[in-house]
Amino acid sequence: MDAEGRLFARFREMGIAWQSVEHAPTFTVAESRHLTQSLPGSRSKSLLLTDKDGRLTLVTALGSVKVDIKKVGQAISARGRLSFASPEVMQSVLGVAPGHLTPLALINDQARRLGNVVLDAALMEQDPVWAHPLRNTASTGIAGADLQRFCELHARRVSILPLAQPAPSSHVR
Repeated sequence: MDAEGRLFARFREMGIAWQSVEHAPTFTVAESRHLTQSLPGSRSKSLLLTDKDGRLTLVTALGSVKVDIKKVGQAISARGRLSFASPEVMQSVLGVAPGHLTPLALINDQARRLGNVVLDAALMEQDPVWAHPLRNTASTGIAGADLQRFCELHARRVSILPLAQPAPSSHVR
């Protein structure tokens, strides 16, 4: 069974209802804006960050917000400044390439190398939350509460933080 099949099997095991929509590849929130307009709920965006000691943090927020990485680092007691993890680390730990990053990729981190998951408090109130199902040619929607349960099952530490700082439309990532 491929990783996406394992993901949906896990949803079934957890009693998580989902829906998936196929679409052209989208690598950024800006590229998926047309989907946001046609689907209920909210689009998510994810960032894979590392601190100076190599500890990894996955941040997932509303697609419309600008994430203050410095504040996230302070909130999780990161060692030094957070920076973006390399594509090689993303592939090695979560099994996805840039443009495909999603909190659902936690299904691939069976060794639990990812130290922290930070979920945007405003995102957790959404139903559904849309994220890539390990590939950027589809979007899968699940309830915010179910996303939180999924992350708690697959990550060592999950924090819910208020990340909502609306991003200027020209800076949406």
